[in-house]
Amino acid sequence: MWMKGGDRIWGNLTWAADDPANCTDTLGRFFSFRQTSDPGPNSSQKPKPEDLDAKHIQPNLTMNEAGAYTLIHTPQEFQKMYNSNYSNGFVVDTATLKANGRDHRKVSGGKILR
Repeated sequence: MWMKGGDRIWGNLTWAADDPANCTDTLGRFFSFRQTSDPGPNSSQKPKPEDLDAKHIQPNLTMNEAGAYTLIHTPQEFQKMYNSNYSNGFVVDTATLKANGRDHRKVSGGKILR
């Protein structure tokens, strides 16, 4: 399963529609790879507060970037399965929406609003 809609729906590195008021981080950061200051074999999985800043949380990936990252870091079989079953993006053109209704890889809201 993969989230549809990309950054337009899920947000980006500065905002997301479901961010709480006065938050210091955004839910639009879909993937985050934390570099902790404790790399030893006994290190805790939970990051230390000093490790949760922009210096240590890199790269931060939005939904669009996370999709591309995932595809280049997965086996070719998964890439083929993904490309034959899923699509990305957001369309508002009526003719394209109607055409997408006949493609199993596309998801639309059903009724086209005018």
